[in-house]
Amino acid sequence: MPTSHRPPLFSARTCLLAGLLGTVLAGPGTAAQRTWWVEPSLPESGRLVNGGFDTDVSGWVVTDPVNVPMSWDATDATGSPSSGSALLVTSAVPSNNGGVFQCIWPVVPGANYTLHGRIRIASGQPALGGAAGIFLRAWSSFSCTGSAVGDPAATAYIGTNADPSSLDVWVPVTATLTMPEGAQSLWVYLNVQRWSSPTGFAARFDAITLDLPLHADGFERGDLLAWDGEQSAL
Repeated sequence: MPTSHRPPLFSARTCLLAGLLGTVLAGPGTAAQRTWWVEPSLPESGRLVNGGFDTDVSGWVVTDPVNVPMSWDATDATGSPSSGSALLVTSAVPSNNGGVFQCIWPVVPGANYTLHGRIRIASGQPALGGAAGIFLRAWSSFSCTGSAVGDPAATAYIGTNADPSSLDVWVPVTATLTMPEGAQSLWVYLNVQRWSSPTGFAARFDAITLDLPLHADGFERGDLLAWDGEQSAL
């Protein structure tokens, strides 16, 4: 079989078995066989786009660009000089939420989805200036439309009223959602909330990853965007 040929995108199990069967039938002494399969083109926790904010903030949708803009900042969670973070600054009405999100679909009801991230709150802001967090929310339709399904899963919010040791450092946060029945998509949200600050509130986000089931894309979307054709020597 020519090594440059791109295989039809059948299931991984079907293609692997076909390759093994071909080797058995050919018998010893034949030319080396090759097996074909398809596999997810992104790792299990890589379905999010640009969660590391290496050079920009592309891939994230801003919910309120006027009152809660997002910009790229050179401060990186690991101190890397070649990467950065997302800076969210809210001047929205007190107690109003704002932030950025990505939508993941399809999803697997009953499976666990865990969101990881790091948040940095700068000191020097008013003591009750605001807070920041991350959360997950399931939706009844693809593209995070329709109605919300079940309760959201949110990390504990970090605010300017936190212990001083939690300010000016990167604090790891995690939120896990068990996907409810009837869910079709998942909202990944980075959120800031202004409290009593007269000048607004700012927070940085970095190292955002999502752990999800390997087979979350069972071709329900009608496309093959999450899958690549691969070839390898048997």
